[in-house]
Amino acid sequence: MRPDTPRYTDFKRDDDEKDEKDEKKLERRIAEQVEKDKQRRAIILLQRLIRGRATQNMMFEGKEKRLDLISELRATEEWKAASGLEEERTLIENYQERVLDGVSEAIQADIISKTMDNLSKELVRLKQERRIAGMVRLAEDVRRKREAEESGRRQAEQILREREDVLYKELMSVHQGSVDSYLQNIFGNTIDKTSSMQAFQEAKLKAQTLNKFIDKVESKKNNPEVLIKDLVSSFLIPDVERKQVQ
Repeated sequence: MRPDTPRYTDFKRDDDEKDEKDEKKLERRIAEQVEKDKQRRAIILLQRLIRGRATQNMMFEGKEKRLDLISELRATEEWKAASGLEEERTLIENYQERVLDGVSEAIQADIISKTMDNLSKELVRLKQERRIAGMVRLAEDVRRKREAEESGRRQAEQILREREDVLYKELMSVHQGSVDSYLQNIFGNTIDKTSSMQAFQEAKLKAQTLNKFIDKVESKKNNPEVLIKDLVSSFLIPDVERKQVQ
C-alpha cells in the first residue's frame, strides 16, 4: 500500500516546529553567552584582586628580605646626621647611594621578573581565548553549512515527492484505463454470449412448442372424429352464427 502523500500543513507544521526549536536554541545560546560573560568578568576581577594581593605580598616579602639594608640605611642616615666632618658625610652619602642602587636594582629585577611572568601568562590566556573563539566560529560555520544543506535536502525531497506523486497519478490513470477496457471487453463478451444463449433457448422453446402443435395437428388428422369435430367448429358453427346475426 502506497503511503499517504505529505500535505502542505505537514510541511508547515514541521517548519513551525523547526523555527520554534531554533528560537529556543538561540535563546538558550544567548543565555549561555550572557552567563559566560558574567563568569569571564568575575574571573577577570578575581585575577586582578589576586594580582594586587600578590604585588602586596611581593612588596612585603621584599621589605622583609631587605630589612637589614633598610636598617643599615637608617643607621648611616643617623650617623651622617651625627657626623660633623664633610669627608665622612661624603663617604656616607656615597655608601647610601650604592646601597640604594643595589636595593633598587634588586627590586626592579624582581618586579620585572614578576611582570614578565604575568605577561607570559596573559599571553598564553589570550592565545587560548583566540583559539577557543576560532573553534567557536568554526563550529558556527559548520552549523550554518549543515543547516543550509538540510534545507536544500528538504527542498530536493519535496520536489522528488511531487514528481513521484505526478508519476503515480499518471500510472494510476493508465491502469484505470486498462482496467476499464478489460472490463468493457469482458462485459461485452458476456452480454453477447448471454444474448446468444437466450436467443437459442427461445428458439429451442419455440421449436418445442411448434413441434407439440404439429404433433397435435397430425394426431387429429389421423383421428376422423376429431377432424370432423374441428371442421364443424371451424366452419359450420361460425356460418350459423353469421346467419343468426343477419
